[in-house]
Amino acid sequence: MSHEAYYSTCAIDVSRESFHITSLQACGRRIILGCSDGLIRVFEDRAQPNDKADYKPTFSSESFTRKSVDQLEVFPLEGIMLSLSDQILRLHSFPSLEVRQEFDTKSRGCLSFVTNHTTSKKGPTSSFMLCLSLKRRIHVYEWSDSQFAFGFRKEINLPETPRKMGWASGMSIACSFYREYKILDCKTEKLTTIFPFGKRHAVICRMESTNEVLLTKNNHGICVDQYGKPTRTEPIEWSEPPNFVLYCRPYVIAATSKAVDVRFVSNRLPVQVINFNKATMVATTFLGEKMVVAANAEQVLQMTPVSPNDQLEELVAKCNFETALLLIEEDLN
Repeated sequence: MSHEAYYSTCAIDVSRESFHITSLQACGRRIILGCSDGLIRVFEDRAQPNDKADYKPTFSSESFTRKSVDQLEVFPLEGIMLSLSDQILRLHSFPSLEVRQEFDTKSRGCLSFVTNHTTSKKGPTSSFMLCLSLKRRIHVYEWSDSQFAFGFRKEINLPETPRKMGWASGMSIACSFYREYKILDCKTEKLTTIFPFGKRHAVICRMESTNEVLLTKNNHGICVDQYGKPTRTEPIEWSEPPNFVLYCRPYVIAATSKAVDVRFVSNRLPVQVINFNKATMVATTFLGEKMVVAANAEQVLQMTPVSPNDQLEELVAKCNFETALLLIEEDLN
């Protein structure tokens, strides 16, 4: 470990409950859990500033189905959330969780979804697009502020079923199919093969600020551009294939079977390893400080960022000047 980038603590423990965690999001002082019993549960940190986190359950959604909530995504600036359960995609108001739109029958059988949404310093995305993965096709939707709903734009037929997706840049998305990754241009509908993803399951991570996508191949992470071309000479290498990868500049954070691994993207070197068994999910807040949360089926780990000044002080004290300069260049402030 080069230095401590995050303070970590167990935020939520549901090991004694009758459900387990199947999906995860975070927004400000709230952690949102999709659960195996079909409910969405919201926990809020009631602690005073500078005190230890104290997450309490505040409310939960109505029961839509007994099937697990497989995917969640919150969009705080729009005041909405998307949830996927029993292959049905729903649009909720957030934080009330009221259902505002249930995607119609032609989009039933949804396997996953991805958006091009961004809350970068350049401002929100001009056209808020949504893609749904279905059997041998993808449906493209666009957000309408006036209708407070997503409107259907087009269907793209494919030779096989996309299993996972990650937005690349522009109108391009990276997809994992049965054996390999491909880039799909949703405008031209051109499909370009990238490479096989190896013996383990595929993991796709959007790197928004660099306009790259990180694709895993066994225990390696390879960065590509919107055309599927490699952008870096060397891959990131983990001790084992990750279950999930999140980019939180300047770090790439991987959830593995034994720990949460934090490392620099630029030089691929490990920064911190946080012991946390069977982690399968990682998310970051959209508002306020860049808190990161990781989860397994029973617990949520909160990772609060150490201030850049404190990170620099530790690195200088250890005479790790190269990493200190790297932090300064990344302009964490």
